[in-house]
Amino acid sequence: MKCATTGPATIHGVTAALVSAALGLVAYYGSRALGASPLDALLVSTVISAVRVAYSALKDLRFDPIAWFLMAADGITLAVGVFTQSPITTMFGQQFPGVVFLAFVIGGLALGRPVHRVAGELAQARLGGTACRRR
Repeated sequence: MKCATTGPATIHGVTAALVSAALGLVAYYGSRALGASPLDALLVSTVISAVRVAYSALKDLRFDPIAWFLMAADGITLAVGVFTQSPITTMFGQQFPGVVFLAFVIGGLALGRPVHRVAGELAQARLGGTACRRR
């Protein structure tokens, strides 16, 4: 199996990433331009990002654990923002998923199973025993 580093698949991935980033930014700054408070604009941006992840998952009919983790992180941010109505607490709530991921990475290293190795094994199993490697 030949690993694709350029071509339509790579260009599609870059385009999808740029669209995802642009949607969140446009939602936030558009809300601010329309007179929303920073917290309300952050909540609008969070909802738009979560909708984008859900749409991509349903469109591709596949489970992407990283995307779902990020969507759960957005949900935490949304819940914290709605319940506290405090921009400072909301920004703190955004850091919580990163701390959880860091704990996962450190725990994996302590147990001798680094996250990148586990992810590589999962990718290799998904590809039917073949994996792209650097040469």
